Amino acid sequence: MTRLFRITENGLAESRRKPLDLESRIEDWVARDLSLVGVDGFVIGRQVATDHGTRIDLLAMDEEGNLIIIELKRDRSPRDIVGQVLDYASWVRHLTTKDVHDLVRATSGRSLQDLYRARYGKAPPETLNASHQMKNKGYLGYGRVTTPKMPASEFALPSGDPLPQRLPAWYLTNDAGDPDLASYVVGVEWIRTFDRDEAKTFSGIFANQNVVCKIYDQQTADFLREQFGLGTEGAAE
Repeated sequence: MTRLFRITENGLAESRRKPLDLESRIEDWVARDLSLVGVDGFVIGRQVATDHGTRIDLLAMDEEGNLIIIELKRDRSPRDIVGQVLDYASWVRHLTTKDVHDLVRATSGRSLQDLYRARYGKAPPETLNASHQMKNKGYLGYGRVTTPKMPASEFALPSGDPLPQRLPAWYLTNDAGDPDLASYVVGVEWIRTFDRDEAKTFSGIFANQNVVCKIYDQQTADFLREQFGLGTEGAAE
């Protein structure tokens, strides 16, 4: 764990830790200075409402006109945070140049031209959000769950190798001792899969921040049944 010290007349003294009282306090600090989170840009909206019924803490823009999602959370597991940001990104990536201009006007009451010129001293790019970093492709296959859920740190692959050994990702073992924050996995028998270049999607397809969810959107369910060659049962969950 990182230790913080302050300089006193008698030398270094370790600072006491205490939880931050308000998440909004972090948001205020970052909104005033995006360099605190390593972002070179400016804020175009705070608590931005998405079509998914959620709100993005801070939405920023860089000099090239790319949109940057900044989500600030206290006491949340990395799994939850990553899932939430992916949900936001699935919405942001579809914003057109006109959508971005309208969003800035609605959230700040100012034009994007004014905000961009105040930050960079020139007019904004003609095309905005052209190279968003989230490269979603769509649905890549379907399968059958074969095991109950269990902590990722305890899951073994069919070869017998522990999952964290074959996939050394920090989020699989982080908080392994806390049942509420630990990452969980299930075994899956993949029945049919596709390369990413053949991912099945359409504009407006259902997406969700959770790894496992029910597909309530009938258009998406019907589309996937057709694309995956399924009957009327299955593929809806």
